[in-house]
Amino acid sequence: QEKEASIYLSNVVPICPRCNKPTRVGHRRLPDGRGERICRRCGEPLGGE
Repeated sequence: QEKEASIYLSNVVPICPRCNKPTRVGHRRLPDGRGERICRRCGEPLGGE
């Protein structure tokens, strides 16, 4: 019986909810000082709070 191998988290690419495409992750600082992960294609927040 074969078992799938695990992958490193750094190799996982998030999917943008607006573009619906794989994207690189950008970061921006919100006015209240918290950080936010954003889509590098369109600037949509990626969530994951």
